[in-house]
Amino acid sequence: MKRQHLFTGICGLLAAITSVAAPKKPVVVLRNGERRAARSIEAVAGGGIKIEDSNGQSMTLKPGRYKEAYVPEPRQVDALEKALERKEYDSVIKFAPLASQKFGVLGWGDKIAYLEGSAYLAKKLPEKAAAAFARGKVFKGTYFTYGDELARGRVLAMLALGKLDSVRADLDTMVRSRRKADAAMALNARGQILAKEGKSKEAVLEYLKTLLLFDSGDKGVAPFRDEARKQVVALMRKMGDPKWRMFVDME
Repeated sequence: MKRQHLFTGICGLLAAITSVAAPKKPVVVLRNGERRAARSIEAVAGGGIKIEDSNGQSMTLKPGRYKEAYVPEPRQVDALEKALERKEYDSVIKFAPLASQKFGVLGWGDKIAYLEGSAYLAKKLPEKAAAAFARGKVFKGTYFTYGDELARGRVLAMLALGKLDSVRADLDTMVRSRRKADAAMALNARGQILAKEGKSKEAVLEYLKTLLLFDSGDKGVAPFRDEARKQVVALMRKMGDPKWRMFVDME
């Protein structure tokens, strides 16, 4: 089985989950939970932040003196996302570390790592992708979180590396996700694992779940349904099952 379908839909699955309405101005959350609005917040060496308050006065907080900081999405992060969508993977890989240095502790470290890891995945460099996704897990923001995206990216990287046993439990969890794209991807991945193990019939059943459980009109799962259909056709032809023709033009 080819690995190419592991990368299906990377650029179409970039939406973050908003857990709390994001403020329109920079915010720092102190250790006691107090939230303070700021005119600007900048990252400084060692994981600290420099804050300029509404009166123009500035102060520096070292790591441990604040819980988290947030700034509205910087144009550099938005540019990385657009570069990934344009398949400019080398550009994402080049500039993601710089963006992380400037904005990683300001609420955007997990998204930057996800974009970098996705670029490595698209270039079929799964070891570097896995490392990028792992870096992103240290960042946990209140307003936007890319935890689900990082988990999905790790699964894709481990599958590409052939480390199947390390993701079985993750896939079992993702199959039950309320995020349809995650559930569909997980079913396809389970199908891929079974096919690699020579269990073609069981693999077909997993791919069929993707086709039967998700609406053909749902654009979010369309890439996964299309991939599932292709794999069903290929596997059934390999098994000599003439019913593969039923799925050739299936929507």
